[in-house]
Amino acid sequence: MNGAIRHFAAAIILAVAFPTAPVYSTPVILSQQFSAQWTSSAVDAKGGRHQAKDYPKGHTPWMADVTKQIAPEYSKLDQAHRVAGFGLYRVVVDLKTGSVRKVSVIQSTGVPALDESAMKALGQWIWRPGKWKEVDVPIAFMPPRF
Repeated sequence: MNGAIRHFAAAIILAVAFPTAPVYSTPVILSQQFSAQWTSSAVDAKGGRHQAKDYPKGHTPWMADVTKQIAPEYSKLDQAHRVAGFGLYRVVVDLKTGSVRKVSVIQSTGVPALDESAMKALGQWIWRPGKWKEVDVPIAFMPPRF
C-alpha cells in the first residue's frame, strides 16, 4: 500500500510540474529525408498514386494543397519523459469538400497517446477540393534536446 501511495504522489507532482499544454516543440511532418517507409504518398482524384520521392526536395503537391493544417499536441510531460515515435497515417479525403472522412494508422508510433494525438489533428485538416482522395502523412514526435 505504501508503494501505491508513493506512486500516486509522484504522479501528482509530475502532473503539476509538467501539465499538458500546447508545446513549443511541434511534431514534424516528415518528408523524403527519411527512409521510404516514412515518406508521404497520395492518391489523386483519378486514382493514380504519387510518391514523395518523385518530387524534387520533397515539395509534394498534396501537401501544398493543404488549406488547413493542425499540429498534433505533444504534452510537456511526454517530452519531459522523452516519449518519442514515428508514425504513418492514412487520411481519406472527401473529394467534394476537401475535409477528412477517415484517419487510420498505417505504422504506429508505438505510443497510443501519440497516435491518438496525430489522428485527432489530421482529422481536422482540409485539402483543396477535387484533387486528392487519400494521403499518407508521416509524423515524428521528437522531444527537444536539452
